[in-house]
Amino acid sequence: MDAFSSLSSKKPRERLLALGPKALHTYELFCILLGTGTKTRSVEVVAKTLAELLQKQSLATVNVNTLLRIKGIGKAKACMVLAVWELAERLQTETSTPLTSPNAVAAFLHDMRGSQKEMIVCLYLNARYTLEHKEVLAMGSLNQTLIYPRDVFLPIKQYPIASLILVHNHPSGNPQPSEEDIVFTKRIRAGAELLGIELADHMILTKDDAFSFREHGMM
Repeated sequence: MDAFSSLSSKKPRERLLALGPKALHTYELFCILLGTGTKTRSVEVVAKTLAELLQKQSLATVNVNTLLRIKGIGKAKACMVLAVWELAERLQTETSTPLTSPNAVAAFLHDMRGSQKEMIVCLYLNARYTLEHKEVLAMGSLNQTLIYPRDVFLPIKQYPIASLILVHNHPSGNPQPSEEDIVFTKRIRAGAELLGIELADHMILTKDDAFSFREHGMM
């Protein structure tokens, strides 16, 4: 057996020690994270099911209940997986490049583009336009009249916020704003001005397109 075959046959943890984490498949990383399977399902089977889920579903729509549907994942492991994802996102946030263009925002929130559920997210930026905080304001069937300005502005008490960007998705594939979108944007912009904060943009994302209120002169 040559050296390559020997490494390929090793368990994920041994392969990580020998080759580093980038050499491992996604399911192998999940094997290490989960640690064990069950009496009827090996950790490899559970990990592959989890990896396949992420190929079909946006991370933004995965929650504890979603993970509990996978045989072999209980509440403890579901919480652990979600905690790791959140930590990875926060660490990425700390080193993120400035969100100064619609393309940068769309790339940062790429998970939203494939989501089949409507959601509205607010990005809270510091004076350098780098992300301080991300908040999911609503998910499901959106009625923006039920999202109060206070819900949008609450995090400014906790973070050094200079501006914010609203982003929501249209699973229908049509990126054009509705009249409700336009009214909602005006309400939030007026509230931001009173607080001395800039509403830098409101964007609508679809799977293949994006609409920027600022680029269309609607701010």
